[in-house]
Amino acid sequence: MENEYLIGVQKNHYGEIMNFQTNTGRIISYRKAVQEIEQGILSGYDVLPNEQSLPRIHAVSMDTNTLNELPPF
Repeated sequence: MENEYLIGVQKNHYGEIMNFQTNTGRIISYRKAVQEIEQGILSGYDVLPNEQSLPRIHAVSMDTNTLNELPPF
C-alpha cells in the first residue's frame, strides 16, 4: 500500500495552516498530520520540534520544501 501525502492546505484568516487534504481525499487537522507523519502514515515529511507552538512539519520531498505553497482546497 502506498503512503499518503499532502496535496492541499486550508488556512485561517491569519494565514496559519489549519487543515490538510491528502491525495486520498481525506481532510485532516494540522495536529492529526503531525501524528500521522510520526506514525509513518504520511510520507515525505519530518516533524521538527518548536518550543513556542505546534511542531513544525518539514516537507523533505517537495521541490519548494514548504507546505505554504500547497494549493488551497
